[in-house]
Amino acid sequence: MSIVYLGLGSNIGDRRRHIQAAIDHIGKTAGIRVLAVSRVRETEPVGVTDQPTFLNAALRVETEHAPAPLLREMQALEKRLGRKPTYRWGPRVIDIDILLYDNLIMKRKDLIIPHPEMTNRRFVLEPLAEIAPEVRHPLCGKTMVELLAALDRGEPPPATPSRQRSRKMRVVRTVASLRRAIARARAEGARIGFVPTMGALHDGHLSLIRRARRETDFVVVSIFVNPTQFGPNEDFDRYPRTFAADRELARSAGADLIYAPAVREMYPEGFSTCVQVTGSTAARLEGKSRPGFFRGVATVVTKLLNQVQPDVTCFGQKDAQQAVLVQRMVRDLDLPVRIVVCPTVREADGLAMSSRNRYLNAEERRQATVLSAALHRAAGLFASGVVETGRLKRALRAVISRVPAARTDYVEVVDAKTMEPLSVIDRPALVALAVFVGTTRLIDNTVLHPGRRTRKKR
Repeated sequence: MSIVYLGLGSNIGDRRRHIQAAIDHIGKTAGIRVLAVSRVRETEPVGVTDQPTFLNAALRVETEHAPAPLLREMQALEKRLGRKPTYRWGPRVIDIDILLYDNLIMKRKDLIIPHPEMTNRRFVLEPLAEIAPEVRHPLCGKTMVELLAALDRGEPPPATPSRQRSRKMRVVRTVASLRRAIARARAEGARIGFVPTMGALHDGHLSLIRRARRETDFVVVSIFVNPTQFGPNEDFDRYPRTFAADRELARSAGADLIYAPAVREMYPEGFSTCVQVTGSTAARLEGKSRPGFFRGVATVVTKLLNQVQPDVTCFGQKDAQQAVLVQRMVRDLDLPVRIVVCPTVREADGLAMSSRNRYLNAEERRQATVLSAALHRAAGLFASGVVETGRLKRALRAVISRVPAARTDYVEVVDAKTMEPLSVIDRPALVALAVFVGTTRLIDNTVLHPGRRTRKKR
């Protein structure tokens, strides 16, 4: 989900009613939730002054829509509320603008983010300073309060996308071109963020890209279906490859560069080196069920970190064991990167987002919520005082067994840092599941903390 700021304006008819109608409709639009609404202010028109004064307001919303689809939604809403085509700066029943979209910088023919005139418009900055005083402009880095104060002092506005080179996302496919692009970014003082993926992007991946965007200045997303982490009877050939869609999604989430190497680029002829993490971190759970999996993961992640040389790399908590393994590997090999583990993103019904969810048919998709239901049950028992892991595992298996399409691969409760089995939860514990729903293998987890008797899903 993304945080977006919208500007509303009206200077025809019952202006206040039009503003309120727009707020109400936005709140009812699928995939959008209104979080905050500013006061309505009366302002003088800009550009063409021989027209009625405006009422203006700003909204903070949470949305699952990418920028272009969100723009289309708002344009359709303007039309439904009675807006008619007119000249630039002309009067209008309702005007809805996308002012800010996370920390995204985008420049297209039909959409510029941040809004190119927002830094010199009081009717934009005043409501934003009210509902988002500490939010910073992605280009100049100033808060809304600081921008408004600068406007009050009569200072010229800072650079905006119309005056400054916009970030245009590129796609590179070789190590050499990747390193050239990163070297240019480094030369401009940029900190590098990295999100490694196998493509088939969903909102879980996009949350990682947005986090990298917040943490750094230049975000690299790799898209590479890594053959060395698939077993002989696994789904390498079947794994979804959706590069065109992935490119647009990565762009919308704030990526600056996609690195999409071919297999021969990653593993050239004669390649004969691997990285293997030993001990309980890699031996249990996924390591036991998928022999060779973590050797493939450790090798490809090491190569990618060497190729990108990022300051920050983001992984998801859904692959909790993988995240722990990568953190161990980074420490052991003295790799100069900070690993950030981000919360699991879930569907509305609790199913953890996964590229493999698209393998499920409609009935399997319905039954797949058994994983989150089982974790919810375990968290509930733990919150009520149950700390014996045997009892928790029996409860998990009982929930899963009630679903016809589900078949348990493993149910484990382990130390969240070492992956060592626990008999009693006396330290942070990872409750981890791998379940086949039909023929599709899904994983999920939650972390339970002793002394904190509240449920915490990740």
